[in-house]
Amino acid sequence: MIMATEWVQTSCGMCYVGCGVRVQLEDGVALSVEGDPNHPQNRGNMCAKGKAGLMNLYNPHRVKSPLKRTNPEKGLHVEPGWQKISWEEALSTIAAKLKAIRDNPKQLYIQGWEITGDSHLWLHAFASAFGTPHYSSNGSPTCGKVIHPVEFFAAGGFHQQPDLHYCNYCILVG
Repeated sequence: MIMATEWVQTSCGMCYVGCGVRVQLEDGVALSVEGDPNHPQNRGNMCAKGKAGLMNLYNPHRVKSPLKRTNPEKGLHVEPGWQKISWEEALSTIAAKLKAIRDNPKQLYIQGWEITGDSHLWLHAFASAFGTPHYSSNGSPTCGKVIHPVEFFAAGGFHQQPDLHYCNYCILVG
């Protein structure tokens, strides 16, 4: 049996930098990833996170469907009792919770994580349409983005800390 092998040029999605990479596919399955020597940004070099990207893709513990917490008790060593639910049930549950706080939208805090660099645009649009000023879309602590020092000196920091004590509902995106 002959396997169809090809190399596809793309960008690494493990941080904001978006280094050029080549992914080896065999019958549509990613087998390996390497830096693209023709990419002007990284010139074939890759960091450890980028090289480990396939581990995220094939991680057997990766969450692939919505989960619902069944144990209302929370704590460091408390089993949350996650139960797999359908996308329809997840979206219906979220819609019902949003409708319940629609009259007081400032109860909602929305947190997004910048992976593509543009999530702040749709998070802002959703927050504005819903009527809450409480949203944030910032980077992961491992992104290595060079803008962080500028943000620190201009705004006093780059890790925004929501006041979850006064928040009834929090939507985490990403």
